[in-house]
Amino acid sequence: MVLTYAVAADRFWSSFAQKTVLQELVNSDGSAKATLYRVDAGASAATRTYVALSNAKVDGSKKGNVVLTLLGAENSGRTNLEWKADRLLIVHSPGDVEYFVTKTRGITIEVVPD
Repeated sequence: MVLTYAVAADRFWSSFAQKTVLQELVNSDGSAKATLYRVDAGASAATRTYVALSNAKVDGSKKGNVVLTLLGAENSGRTNLEWKADRLLIVHSPGDVEYFVTKTRGITIEVVPD
């Protein structure tokens, strides 16, 4: 059995960290879903905020492909997602980018610092 990064990470983090889904947003044609979620592992690791893309019908925090990881966004409450078009996802965030994929499966991802 081959595990995707998202599935393997979910199994790892769920053993000792708290995951909170902050926003789920399906694009207008229903072909993709962006999920914004946070993982807090207490003193074990820095709190990170993730954006994952998935099929619109699944839990993106468990089965999505992580396209963005942010540090320092947890206290602002200003991170949010916006589909500008079916294939263009805008992420508004004051956090520092740790990992970022600009395009995957025909979807372009842009980060707008707030």
